[in-house]
Amino acid sequence: MCKGYKRNIAIIISAITMILLVGFGIDDFYVKDIVINNNSFTYELGAGYVVVLFSTAAIILYGTTLLIRSIITQTGLVRKKLLIITAGIVSYVLAALLTVVLLPALNIIPYSLLDIPETLLFIVPAAFAMIKYKA
Repeated sequence: MCKGYKRNIAIIISAITMILLVGFGIDDFYVKDIVINNNSFTYELGAGYVVVLFSTAAIILYGTTLLIRSIITQTGLVRKKLLIITAGIVSYVLAALLTVVLLPALNIIPYSLLDIPETLLFIVPAAFAMIKYKA
């Protein structure tokens, strides 16, 4: 369904991600220290965090590029399905940025627990599109 998929790029990105998973077994690689206070916690990031950040950004950029290219080149039911799924992705990303990034930065913590139910903003439109526009 995705147009412009390049196998070599996908293999390289997947290999880098698999290598980065090994970092979870190394102490202080991603997170150096976690301090738990009365009602909250703080943490200090390790050197591997930057690497994971760039890897995640590469995956998101590559996936977004493929999605946009597919929406532009597809027609009919496939295009409608991709547009609905994209609307779900965008709504989920905006809600997650608000509750996980912006509000905690403003020291408004209670809403950060909404990140799990927010996944319904992606799951429901994706399921709807797949059921309604069976190809």
